[in-house]
Amino acid sequence: MPAANALAFLTAEDAAVLRILLQDPALTDAEKATIFRKLDTARIIEGGRVPADVATINSRITYQVNCGVPVSAFLVNIRKPFRSFQGVIPLRGIGLSLLGMREGSRAQIVLPGDAAAELVLKRVLYQPQRVGADVFGCVAQKTKAHPAPRLRPRLDQRTVQSAAGGEQ
Repeated sequence: MPAANALAFLTAEDAAVLRILLQDPALTDAEKATIFRKLDTARIIEGGRVPADVATINSRITYQVNCGVPVSAFLVNIRKPFRSFQGVIPLRGIGLSLLGMREGSRAQIVLPGDAAAELVLKRVLYQPQRVGADVFGCVAQKTKAHPAPRLRPRLDQRTVQSAAGGEQ
């Protein structure tokens, strides 16, 4: 699926995923060409500095094909979306074209059956880099200003004694 040669922005993590994805024997030649083009022309930036309007892996986006109904989905690194989980677009075909695009960017793509189409990234609704998560879902280290949440409430001696049935 060739896409227009608009400047793409990729996080270092997204670029690493694309390099690994190139080893997948199920990729079509057009998908490989899209990956090579993205890696050759994209501006690679650190996750914390990615513009908020850029589609990155694990972003929730709204896109449109040929002025059709806008579709919202998560851009994820899987081969095919799960049937029971709607709203997922894999890093294949359209997903590869959307990766690294900015809101309002347009790309010319070829759909299955050799039909030409225009792809538009309408909106980036959620981007993991905005909340301090990387592409693999890990949370960035918390600072003292934002400590990690406690998983259990702190128990003091009175709480322990009352749970045991009174003072001992």
